[in-house]
Amino acid sequence: MESLEIGIVTTCIGVGTVFGVLAVLTIVIWLLNKAMDSTVFLGEKNEEVSKQTAEIGAAKKANEEITPTIVAAIMAAVATTTGIPAEELKFLAIRRTDAKLPVWAAAGLNEIIAERQRHTGGGVR
Repeated sequence: MESLEIGIVTTCIGVGTVFGVLAVLTIVIWLLNKAMDSTVFLGEKNEEVSKQTAEIGAAKKANEEITPTIVAAIMAAVATTTGIPAEELKFLAIRRTDAKLPVWAAAGLNEIIAERQRHTGGGVR
């Protein structure tokens, strides 16, 4: 009977400790979130700086040219992917897109979606 009492007391102490530590962690995380919220949003001055930074970034993008090194890298990637020798390739135009996702990322995403649809029978289970 004595070992049963020791087991129950040990279990209660363990469970109490775990929930106590969880409560302390919850309070610490809550306080950190409050501190971060007050430092992140500084008001209109921060918004003006971000607008100016965006304008500078847009101006840099507009002035960027595609260098011969970039063209060579693109040709090498296309030649490697398609198996066509680089000497047989002729690019008529290379231009940047304003897409939010790069083309390769969108293709990978579409491939993942198609694979999941095949496994789930077109989304219907």
